[in-house]
Amino acid sequence: MPSSRFELKYSVPISLHAHVQALLRSRFVPDEHGAGADGSYRVVSLYWDSINFRTYHDKQAGVPVRFKARVRKYYPRETNQPLNFEIKWRRGDRIWKNREQVVVPHEAKSAQALELAPYYAGFVNYHRLRPVLIIAYKRFAYRDVNSDARITFDQEICFGITPKNVITQGQLLTRDAVLEVKTNEHNLKPWIESLIAQLRGKRRTFSKYCLSVEADARSGQHMTKCNGPAKYDLMDAFIQPDFI
Repeated sequence: MPSSRFELKYSVPISLHAHVQALLRSRFVPDEHGAGADGSYRVVSLYWDSINFRTYHDKQAGVPVRFKARVRKYYPRETNQPLNFEIKWRRGDRIWKNREQVVVPHEAKSAQALELAPYYAGFVNYHRLRPVLIIAYKRFAYRDVNSDARITFDQEICFGITPKNVITQGQLLTRDAVLEVKTNEHNLKPWIESLIAQLRGKRRTFSKYCLSVEADARSGQHMTKCNGPAKYDLMDAFIQPDFI
């Protein structure tokens, strides 16, 4: 099992965006992946779940040990940039992640891509998972040079259940931003606690995936129909290099 870390999430008003960036840049080093003009990048993830939505219900029920399966890509994309096939395990605040990075051939189908990620393929087959929705957001990421701590600041969080551009045609999930502290140390250092206090952050349970499932239920799009012969259509579109 890969090494674990703690993840603590805070909801931050988007009106504090400029203040957040000023504070983070005064204490942390920007993530090297930030290729946008403002130092941001896009995270786009395809989430998988069972026909009975086990992942969603385990989270809502507070099941002590639970998992989340997703395929993730980043934008701007570089030539031959790999897809990340990830199984994310949680026990309390502690997170373990198994990741397979795969360069998928152009115009490949889901079956071909999954063959290149055998652990992920075996896992989703065993648990009878299938693609259900895509979540995309803008991320600013920072790291501390004196510790393992990493802080991400996500905004413009959108989701969709069809092979469309989620960023331009998806449904906005929340107008707030999500600030996440990721570290191997359980007790936050004083400067992190001070940072959160200055940002007026409120620690809360925030699952982008669960909120998307609930928003879909309210909208009547019915992702539960994503089953049968067409269930991999979303994956087929997602793995293409030009998809976003």
